[in-house]
Amino acid sequence: MILNCQQMFAAYQRCWELSPANTESQDAMVTVAQHLTDLWQQERKKYWVSILDQVHRTRSFRDVWYHVNSIWTKFRQQVCDPDPAGRAQELVLQWKEASSFSGLPTEHQEALNQQ
Repeated sequence: MILNCQQMFAAYQRCWELSPANTESQDAMVTVAQHLTDLWQQERKKYWVSILDQVHRTRSFRDVWYHVNSIWTKFRQQVCDPDPAGRAQELVLQWKEASSFSGLPTEHQEALNQQ
């Protein structure tokens, strides 16, 4: 269900990026994002409730700590970009374009020229 929502969100986002004036895509993207956030919260809640069900006052602290560490280790694993140098170059070019003077609206360029 979450994967399906993520795919729908990505599709609406692409539509909106290709045509920013398309408010229907933007509205749909926002709706799917809100639904996806709700699904993630429900999954997190179910997950933590299942963990807390396993922890009882009679369990030793060592067992509880072992369980928490095993969970923490699962989430600490980071997904790496297969081409970090290429991704870095792509981000630099995006930043260069976004921060260039010519990329500003004309009224902002004129205001900066007057300063």
